[in-house]
Amino acid sequence: MKGLKCLFALLFLIIYSTMTGQTTISGKVTNSNGEKIEFASVFLINTQYAAISDYNGQYEISDVIPGKYDLKVTYLGYEPTIIPVEVLETGLNIDLVLNGSIYRLDEIEILANRVADQDAFTYKQVDEEELAEFNNGQDMPYALRFTPSAVVTSDAGTGIGYTGLRIRGSDATRVNVTINGVPLNDAESQGVFWVNLPDFLSSTESIQVQRGVGSSTPGGGAFGGSISLSTMGASVNPYASVITGIGDFNSKRLSVKLGSGLIGDHYNVDARYSRIQSDGYIDRASADLNSFYLSASRISENNSLRLMVFSGHEVTYQSWWGAPEAKVKGDASGLLTHYYNNLGSIYQNSADSLNLFVGDRRYNYYLYENQVDDYGQTHVQLHSNNRLSDKVLLNGSLFYVRGKGFFEEFKIQEDLIDYGLSDPSTADLVRRRWLDNHYYGLSFNGTYEISDDTKLLWGGHASRYDGDHYGRLVEVSAPIEIDKGRNYYFNKGDKAEHSLFMKYTSSLTDKLSLMADAQYRNVNYEVAGDDNDGVTLEVDDGLSFFNPKLGLYYQWDPTQHTYASYAVANKEPNRSDYVDSPVAAFPRPERLYDLELGHRIEKSGWGAEITAYHMRYTDQLILTGALNDVGSPLRSNVDKSHRMGIELNVGSQITKRLSLAANATFSTNKISEFTELIYDYTTGFDVREIIHEDTDIAFSPNQMMGLQLDYIINRWVDFEYRYKFVGEQFLDNTSNPNRALEAYGVHDLLINVSPVIPKINNTRITIEVRNLLNGLYSSNGYTYSYIFGDLITENFLYPQAERNVMVTLRLNL
Repeated sequence: MKGLKCLFALLFLIIYSTMTGQTTISGKVTNSNGEKIEFASVFLINTQYAAISDYNGQYEISDVIPGKYDLKVTYLGYEPTIIPVEVLETGLNIDLVLNGSIYRLDEIEILANRVADQDAFTYKQVDEEELAEFNNGQDMPYALRFTPSAVVTSDAGTGIGYTGLRIRGSDATRVNVTINGVPLNDAESQGVFWVNLPDFLSSTESIQVQRGVGSSTPGGGAFGGSISLSTMGASVNPYASVITGIGDFNSKRLSVKLGSGLIGDHYNVDARYSRIQSDGYIDRASADLNSFYLSASRISENNSLRLMVFSGHEVTYQSWWGAPEAKVKGDASGLLTHYYNNLGSIYQNSADSLNLFVGDRRYNYYLYENQVDDYGQTHVQLHSNNRLSDKVLLNGSLFYVRGKGFFEEFKIQEDLIDYGLSDPSTADLVRRRWLDNHYYGLSFNGTYEISDDTKLLWGGHASRYDGDHYGRLVEVSAPIEIDKGRNYYFNKGDKAEHSLFMKYTSSLTDKLSLMADAQYRNVNYEVAGDDNDGVTLEVDDGLSFFNPKLGLYYQWDPTQHTYASYAVANKEPNRSDYVDSPVAAFPRPERLYDLELGHRIEKSGWGAEITAYHMRYTDQLILTGALNDVGSPLRSNVDKSHRMGIELNVGSQITKRLSLAANATFSTNKISEFTELIYDYTTGFDVREIIHEDTDIAFSPNQMMGLQLDYIINRWVDFEYRYKFVGEQFLDNTSNPNRALEAYGVHDLLINVSPVIPKINNTRITIEVRNLLNGLYSSNGYTYSYIFGDLITENFLYPQAERNVMVTLRLNL
């Protein structure tokens, strides 16, 4: 009996100790975008303890005995996450994040065009969260202006409408841009016109900006950088969001996004509509922009098929002319001199003259009420992605881009015979110059993982561009009949491109990795017909390029590594280089040899990077002052030129509330020798030659700096301070200080308020004060010189907006 009592006592102690020692593990499961994950499996490895997350992503594992465990979370399509934990008697609350995207689609679909650390290239990755901080109504370049060595420009002065981006001094024609691996650069001009896709930032999941030559990519050669945009993300949960804003210069924007979430674990639909309007800082430089984005996809563990259609339409009042430098700077004497030098040519009537003298630095040369650019562009992309095995990925894309539009302009006293009319007189008229083009093709790439540390990538691209250029009369002041459907000029541009690439990466040791990349690219370009000046165009040129790249990556320890790369890139001339040059003197293609050396450090709470680069050009095309037989400026090849510099980039979480991001570039950008041509009209027509040596490349500042400070007041309010400094830029390649943009610095202040509103997941109000200190500066311009007795130089600038405010409201439903 006594033994039985002892047995019951022992059992009671065991049961009691078990009951009193049990506790719980709880938390929330989300993905890297912060979206809640329903039905995720959460469990302690090698135990029976498990739970499933609910519709809010919450989970709770009960009756856990305190101790050390490995906590694992899994969900279909995401990489499993395992976290070592120690469970105390007081319990454990831990939120779990599933990394990657659904079925790793973003990595699979754009892997071929992007780089990782081991690829030994210089780049910056901009994720969706950072992009959202800059989504306040301005065009895409303004979201990237704080990447190292970047300078942005805006014709209208507000960042809405025609905008541009330079990287290391290289303009848009030398920066390769792709959307989901499909080229965005115009095939003929090789430029990028962000105005054609307004508010595309709202549909962009991530951007990688490569500086220098970068990895092999389809489309025009990367001579200053590459920008890779991805819209491949898929939301797990249904969503709806609205972004609306209002600001100075009658600026307004609206963006509505809807998403189905993952339907039946396989299907997803996303849609967006946007509208942006602004009167512009420059007089009459209005913009009326709208766009839509639609994506439908089927996703499984090893395959996906995604159809995307996105389109934009812009109507912008032209402000391309710029303003005379004397007008921008308030130089009354200089403005009068400029006026008399151009009376009868630029200033043809009393309205032109009155407009020049009455306005201020916001002056716009154009007065005709419908002097607009009206253009629409639609993109269709079909992406197929297949994981054939654990080692083999195969992806293919088909694309089609349709663009059509015109710019309308008023012309004074034109010779009607030049427009195919029999009337020999002159008259005022209105004309439209049209672009009507089709661009289509395919891209493919594959990845073969030879071993855990060795990978082979290959791929190719084939495309064709058909572009019609023509002009039509809208109205003539003379009393004659005109056929508005008749072309007074017509020419056709056809461009075909084919390329193949192969990239090999391998770990030579546990610390040293090798990257080798090679691309073959073939381009055929033809132009036939007559241009706006009545000149017959005959272009037929075929070019083949080989672009090799080699890189080494050394990891000193898990927190720091060094990389070095050497790359060669070749680039064909653009349309204007061909059509504006004499047939017997077609320009030569350009070549770039790019050496990059960098070191990165990533510590807890801070990181830093230093990059040294040397970009050596052969046959770079530059403006020399030469004109063709109808007065169009010509670019000519120069034998030797280079860019050389150091880029510094640092980020730090200084305190829990204060964070910092800063970058700086110090560079020299030189042309060894070139001959400037100046035309002398004093006694007729003579050409003067001036030989320049060791001059600066135009629009290439020797100093650039960016600074961002974020301070969190509390969970509802935070402040952001931004500063961008750009050093002096020369308007041409002569290093003449009288033909330059002055250095400038721009301060911005943002106040973000996040009120808590029931039934709305996230509300955010942003008050953005741009150009806080009301600086007067110009970010772009052009110049030309001639002799008429004395040397006359005309500088035209694009002044930017003074202090202005934009208020943006974001609602996530």
